[in-house]
Amino acid sequence: MIRTDKYKMIIYPLANVVRLYNMVEDPEEMNDLASDIKYKKVMDRLFKQFQKLQKEVGDPLNVSKNYHSFFTREQS
Repeated sequence: MIRTDKYKMIIYPLANVVRLYNMVEDPEEMNDLASDIKYKKVMDRLFKQFQKLQKEVGDPLNVSKNYHSFFTREQS
C-alpha cells in the first residue's frame, strides 16, 4: 500500500488486484478508481513511489508483474 494526501493505492499480489481510492473525496474507500483509465498516470506515479519505499525498507517482494498484468487483464 502507498498513500499520499489525496490517494491510496493497494496492491494485492496473490489476487492480482489493484485498488485506488481518492482519500479526500472518498475517505471511506467506497469507490475504487483503479479500473478507470484516466487514473493510470496517478497509479503509475504511486507505483514508482511504492517501489522506492520497498527498496528503502528492504522489502524483497516483486509486485511489478502483478501491477502491470492488472491493466492488461482489465483491458481484455
